[in-house]
Amino acid sequence: MTRLGNRCSVSALVVLTVTRTALAQTPVLDDFVLFGSGAVRARGLEVVSGDVGTNGTLIGTRRIDAADRIVGNHVELDRASSCKELLARPGDGVPKCGPAKPVAIPVVADLAGACGFPSPFPTECSGTDITVGHDGFEERGPGSYGVVDVAGGGRGPGTLVLTGGTYTFCRLRLGRKATLLASGPVTINVIGALKLDNGSELHPASGAIGPCVRIFANTTGKVRISRKAHVQAILCAPYGKLDVTAGANLRGAFFAGEVKSDRVVLEHVAMCVATSTSTSTSTTIGSSTSSSSSSSSSSSTSTVAQSSTTSTSTPSTSTSIVPTTTVAGSTSTTASTSSSTSSSSSSVTTTSNTTSTSVPPSGFDFLSTVGSGICGHTYRDLDGTRPLKNLLCGRLSLGGGLSQVPDNETPAGATNRFGLSCVGSVCTVGPASPATAEYACTDTGCFFGTPLPISNVGISVCVTNTFSAPVSGTLDTSSGTATLNFQLQSATVLTGNPAQPCPICAVSVGGAPCDGTASAPCTGVCDGSPNQGAACTSKNANGLTRDCPSPAAIAGVQRCYRGANNGAVCSTGGQCPGGLCAGFIGNIPISLNPLTTSDTSRSDGGGLFCPDQGPNQKGAFRTDICQSGPKSGSPCTAATAVADCGAGVTCRAGTLNNYCNGGANDGLGCSNATNCPAPGACVRAGTLVQLIREVGTPAGALAIGVPKPISLGTVFCVPKTSNPIVDSNANLPGPGATSIVGTVTLIP
Repeated sequence: MTRLGNRCSVSALVVLTVTRTALAQTPVLDDFVLFGSGAVRARGLEVVSGDVGTNGTLIGTRRIDAADRIVGNHVELDRASSCKELLARPGDGVPKCGPAKPVAIPVVADLAGACGFPSPFPTECSGTDITVGHDGFEERGPGSYGVVDVAGGGRGPGTLVLTGGTYTFCRLRLGRKATLLASGPVTINVIGALKLDNGSELHPASGAIGPCVRIFANTTGKVRISRKAHVQAILCAPYGKLDVTAGANLRGAFFAGEVKSDRVVLEHVAMCVATSTSTSTSTTIGSSTSSSSSSSSSSSTSTVAQSSTTSTSTPSTSTSIVPTTTVAGSTSTTASTSSSTSSSSSSVTTTSNTTSTSVPPSGFDFLSTVGSGICGHTYRDLDGTRPLKNLLCGRLSLGGGLSQVPDNETPAGATNRFGLSCVGSVCTVGPASPATAEYACTDTGCFFGTPLPISNVGISVCVTNTFSAPVSGTLDTSSGTATLNFQLQSATVLTGNPAQPCPICAVSVGGAPCDGTASAPCTGVCDGSPNQGAACTSKNANGLTRDCPSPAAIAGVQRCYRGANNGAVCSTGGQCPGGLCAGFIGNIPISLNPLTTSDTSRSDGGGLFCPDQGPNQKGAFRTDICQSGPKSGSPCTAATAVADCGAGVTCRAGTLNNYCNGGANDGLGCSNATNCPAPGACVRAGTLVQLIREVGTPAGALAIGVPKPISLGTVFCVPKTSNPIVDSNANLPGPGATSIVGTVTLIP
């Protein structure tokens, strides 16, 4: 009896092993980064990982560079294309991708079922609309909503954050450079249109992989992902047509009835990875999984965005040694034993043992990004209960309470490298040098960021920040908390051009800014710089880059900025046809200490925050206030006036008297003295500031090579300059406040 049982078991195992071997070359949906059930037509693709395929015809009118397989019933490729393997009809193929090997058609007979498409799918819209305005920020929880529209464009993109859970939207649109983030595992069901405009972003809020993001689109029309959009998700639109335009970057897996694409970057990422301490672990692309079980116990070792478990399963095993993500400076080698008794086209089952050897990081890179949301406030009281101004993330506020300078954005796309010396997770931050084409250094004389434009009508300036001393500080890699000390020298040139305070990298001299990102740089020529006409690379929407430095004006020597005589010595604007005569204001010392992921603040009951700040400079910053209505006296910005104040209510500028101080209407908005009965007075809200507070955000646990979002806040002082017009306009000497937003990536 025992012998017969063993023989049967061995036979079954042999049959199962042979079957698995025979099917090893057969693709399933989990293998694909891009799949169009009916057809795929591509004007070139760059496939970092994952298969690309269709049940029908795949046509590549331009070169496709595929690291893995290309699959289809019939495949027509540009002759320059390459792939690891071609599965198609005999005769298909090109020199670097072929000859074709046979494949069973259809590859995926039921796309909707294979990708876990909900059945029944919601058919009626319900719930309120979600509208995020320019520079707006909203966070929503699971539920059913109407039309979801996140604004983008030149007035500032909005940000929508979804907490973990399931959502149903009537339609979803992200405007130009707008952002949708998932702070937990999210499933989004879209009944109607789905459109992601140029440069928009949809991805997990943290981590290299982060929470699972699934999008199911029930449309029979287009699902559009536009130029330079960045998406990290699993998208399933089995009845629709996925239309992707040039420069988009797609990570995860993307499935549709048909696919039309320009040249985009595709990377297959296992987004939805189960984290469990049970005896089986399932890694899922679709929503249906099938995994093995065992009576033995298991232990779990956490890594970034995935878990590793030890389990015992039958009947088949395979063992491999694979690298795993490092955490807090450690490197890991995983002995992986995979086992399964069943599988489906939408699941992959893996189990593993993990051991680690700690290797501390040698440094980190900080990449500046576009900020969104609120990172601090000014207050009328020392206790911080009566806010006067919202300090927006990634923005710079300058001057005393009579300042006329609006908040300006810190440019995105610049990378600085820092050194680290670590004991465990606690690291001392120091300088890294020299600079390279990829990053700037952080020692004395090194550049911090790109040239910084400060736009303010005719008093606009261009600031070049360099380190006047080596950086210092601390970073905890287990929590991502940091406290840094930046000593800067701010070389300031008065250019007087509010539309373009600094030279830019443009598509042509005098043309539009070269709109790039860190992942998709734009190449153009310098406009307005001493390097006029020279080739340059921009990694932000406004064309700001160190390749195109500030005008070469120095003390006593002015230079033409832009126009026919760009760079020539001048004394008046008349000598600069088509441009302006730019003058050097001086090297202004700025101390950003502390620059921290914790709270940082300055307070004074009289509103005097800095040395030499007198009664004529008391308070802080241009402070716009809602003039009337139920939110009268609340902080506002012109770009988000309706959201801040309500429809029909004026967001009155902080360059005007706008806030009742004292009397029956104390704390309400105003436009003149009659709005503030005696003993009240209508004053500028900024002059009443007693407390300035910036709030940073730690990056969380850091892993080598994994970028994590971080924001660092600081409140500092700005001394007088050599130009009385600039001092009067910015109400200097006075305070400054900023949050510096970006990603931090540990380097080995």
